[in-house]
Amino acid sequence: PALAQQLAVRQHLAGMNRELLKDIVLLGRKLDGIATALDLAAHQIDFQIVAGKDSFRALLLQAALDEIEKGLADPGLSPGRVARHVNISNRYLQRLFADQGTTFSRWVLARRLQCAHRDLLAPGLAHLTIGQVAERRGFADRSHFSRAFRSRYGITPREHRRQAG
Repeated sequence: PALAQQLAVRQHLAGMNRELLKDIVLLGRKLDGIATALDLAAHQIDFQIVAGKDSFRALLLQAALDEIEKGLADPGLSPGRVARHVNISNRYLQRLFADQGTTFSRWVLARRLQCAHRDLLAPGLAHLTIGQVAERRGFADRSHFSRAFRSRYGITPREHRRQAG
């Protein structure tokens, strides 16, 4: 009986070894596929850099703009945070915005004001106070929001809401 158990264990281990070898082969194929995909991505980036730095810069700018949109409601949104997420320096981030004729801060302010402008007109948000709309759009200071809104649109947020209603 002991010999029969040992043979059964040996056969079981041999079967496990065969299954493990199959898994290793499959894993190797998957890793080759991943390596090929990474290599292709690297070549595409190389091509973009060689073909024109403008297209690569455009990709970085778009990544920064996407990150800004995600964090627009956060009053602590900063160039440093966005630059870290995009894996570029603060200085390079500022240069990307300068190439567009603006700055990071001006862009963020303009986007927040656009969103607040829309929110003040939205019937579904009429229950929110102007201060709540400002806070919802990343303004930490209500008076700053009101001044910036008036400067941008020529009327106060309250007047804008009244005109819409």
